[in-house]
Amino acid sequence: MERQRREAIWSVREGTRTAYVIVFTVLFGTGMGLTVAAGGGDPDRTLLQTVVAYWNMASGMAIAAAAGSMLAVEPGGSIMVLLDRALDARDARRKAYREEGRELGLAEGRVEGLAEGLAEGLDKGRAEREREMRRELTAWYERLEAARRDGRAFDEPPPFIDANGRSA
Repeated sequence: MERQRREAIWSVREGTRTAYVIVFTVLFGTGMGLTVAAGGGDPDRTLLQTVVAYWNMASGMAIAAAAGSMLAVEPGGSIMVLLDRALDARDARRKAYREEGRELGLAEGRVEGLAEGLAEGLDKGRAEREREMRRELTAWYERLEAARRDGRAFDEPPPFIDANGRSA
């Protein structure tokens, strides 16, 4: 089967263009005729207001007639085009959701990394401070023992105790 050129806006094949135009004209004409018949005449409106009101209704009617024509003339192709567009929209949504999830995951990872780094830093700081306190206490105790051995008076307060007897 020979591939036929397609019109871009409604994806109508050249071989079905005449049928499409006929069906579109019938649907649009019937729709507008029923709209005018159902609308009746409003005696308070001028001719211009009436024409503008029907013209506004015509835009929606044209879209409906075009879609109906595609479905009537080429039902399989129309369904495939609609399905393809729906799948493209679904894929775009999925991609956006994945990107959003990725960004959220990165943000959560940064927060977790910061929390872990802070906790690790605090642990290291506490351990270093504890080693420092032990060194100072050991040095103080050695001075105390040396003073006792030598029989000297030792009035130096233990480290981390101020002159008033409170923890520093």
